Amino acid sequence: MEPAIQRPLKYSEVPVSFSREDQWTNFSEPGKFSLVLDPVVQGSKLTRILIDGGSGLNLILASTLRKMGLNYKSLLTPSKAPFYDIIPGNPSTPIGTVIVPITFGTEQNFQTEHIKFEVADFEPSYHTILGRPALAKFMAVQPC
Repeated sequence: MEPAIQRPLKYSEVPVSFSREDQWTNFSEPGKFSLVLDPVVQGSKLTRILIDGGSGLNLILASTLRKMGLNYKSLLTPSKAPFYDIIPGNPSTPIGTVIVPITFGTEQNFQTEHIKFEVADFEPSYHTILGRPALAKFMAVQPC
């Protein structure tokens, strides 16, 4: 037996800060807006990413992967686990899963992680939905 060597988590020394530039100018109902970000996914900047800290699902659309110029069908691994409440009242079955890199941040301060997504072939309002699994990889929490 050897004692465990404690190592700091990756990025645990990087401070997180917000400025007035990050704040919306007007809130009609504070706390009722979705968190929508625009990270770089597999080299493409996506503009409609929903952060859903209440979901255990990371979802990317087949149409998004096509628009990114990826031959996603060659990247798919089988998945048969249905998911619910993306389309109200109807279960959906993904066409497979794919792992792609996602980058948040600026050129001076960024983090990239490889995230596993369920791939869906329908059209919600977002390009991608990031749930708890992605938030955990980025060591992030969704604001209340």
